[in-house]
Amino acid sequence: MQILQDIKNITNKNFTRVENVKIPDIYFRKFKTGIPDLDEAFGGQGFLPGSVITLAAPAGVGKSSISLQLLQTLEDIGKKTAYISGEETIEQLSFAAKRLKAVSVPIANLCYIEDIEEAVHEHGFEFIVIDSYPTIMTKRKDLKARERESHIIGRLISLAKQHEVCILIIMH
Repeated sequence: MQILQDIKNITNKNFTRVENVKIPDIYFRKFKTGIPDLDEAFGGQGFLPGSVITLAAPAGVGKSSISLQLLQTLEDIGKKTAYISGEETIEQLSFAAKRLKAVSVPIANLCYIEDIEEAVHEHGFEFIVIDSYPTIMTKRKDLKARERESHIIGRLISLAKQHEVCILIIMH
C-alpha cells in the first residue's frame, strides 16, 4: 500500500545527531504571502512547499472567504493556485470570489481524490484549497469507511510531497 510506503519513507529509527542531518533544499524555498499576520503564523517564513495544512472552524466564520483571499494574494505574487470545492457550485464560488475581489483564482468542482491528483499534475499548482475534506471521495469501491479515510489522507499527503504543492484543507 502506498500509505505504508510513505510512512516507511519518513520513519527513521536510527538516532542521528542534528549536526549530521543534511537539510534538503526544499526547506529553503518557503514562500511568503505578503500578509504579515499570516506569514508570522507560519514562523515568519511563510509556507513550505509540500505541506498539508488544515483550517478548522465553525460554519459561517469565513474559512472559504479567507482562503479565496489568500489564493488571490498568492496569484498576485505569481503562484499557481486553485480552489477546489466539493460543496459549492462554480456560480456560488464565483459570486463569493468576485465580492472578495479574488477574480484571478481558478475554481473547480472536484470530489474524487484521483481527479484532484490529475489536476495538480496537469496544471502544476503550487497551492490549492480543498473545501471541504468531508466531500472528498475515492473511486475505489473496495475500501471500508476507515480505510477510505486513511487512503484519501495518505494520497493528499503523497500528492503534496511529490508535487511540492501546498494543500490547505478546510474542515468543519
